[in-house]
Amino acid sequence: MKITNNQKYIIIVFLLLLLMWFIWENVVAFQANKNIRLAEFYYEDKNFDKSFKYINEAYNDDTFINNYAGLKYVDVISHYFKYGNPSPEEIQEKTQKAIDILRKNITIRKNYARSWFLLGSYLNISLQTKNNSSEEFKQLADEANNSLEKAHSLSPKRQDILIEWAKNDLLCQEFEKAKEKSQECFDINPEFGECYWTMALSNIYLNQLEEAEKNLETANKKHFSYNDEASLLFLSKAYYYNENYEKMVEVYRKLVFLKPDNVSYNINLAILYKEIKEYQKAKNQALRAIILDPNIKPQAEEFIKSLPF
Repeated sequence: MKITNNQKYIIIVFLLLLLMWFIWENVVAFQANKNIRLAEFYYEDKNFDKSFKYINEAYNDDTFINNYAGLKYVDVISHYFKYGNPSPEEIQEKTQKAIDILRKNITIRKNYARSWFLLGSYLNISLQTKNNSSEEFKQLADEANNSLEKAHSLSPKRQDILIEWAKNDLLCQEFEKAKEKSQECFDINPEFGECYWTMALSNIYLNQLEEAEKNLETANKKHFSYNDEASLLFLSKAYYYNENYEKMVEVYRKLVFLKPDNVSYNINLAILYKEIKEYQKAKNQALRAIILDPNIKPQAEEFIKSLPF
């Protein structure tokens, strides 16, 4: 069939437009990748304001590397949580941002275990701020469980997936299930210290304190440190479940050491000292809280008056 001049013209225009689109997509993708590199540079330097500036620019560019840019965005959030000083409001906001990104990513690459794992992990973070009797908690918990189950099916030998899945069981008060996943973690590699950490948490919730101490000691020997803020808060919740205030005091002393200017930690430690009848220490901690935040002075003074000296 002979191609007419008009048809030739249409084909040429179409090919030119296709070429222009291809060039533009690559230029935009190149710029997005450059912004990702800058975001990584700045988070390594702990300059998170600039890191978020560049990763926002990279992720907002609608390119064929957007899935990759989304994962890098989540990396920036992870570094910020670990090495920055986010407020509770920022943690909540950026956790939701990570969840939104990862929900989109799993629709693009349905069999990529890392995206499913990260989604479950950030849903677990979100669950810690929710009322566990609410419908919202149940929905998020189910989504987290399903995400981690999917990640495990795609990569069954990854111990970090089992650890995060066990944490989901703990948040949902499925303590025996958490023990089972911790045991499965041991079975893959008994040298992985975090397996003993989730087993210890399960023991604490089940009031198996002797076993818990052994597993905490083993976790430490196998180079898993649970003295970071997130781990200590998880530990405090486990002790609180059985009203073990003596152990909670130990945890909150570490939290105050890590974040001496955190008013909430100082107040909680004061209350815990009162629970274990260390009244002078309770008073001193309450006075410390007043110095940090004079606005709480009326409530703190009422607390001090309640102490039976």
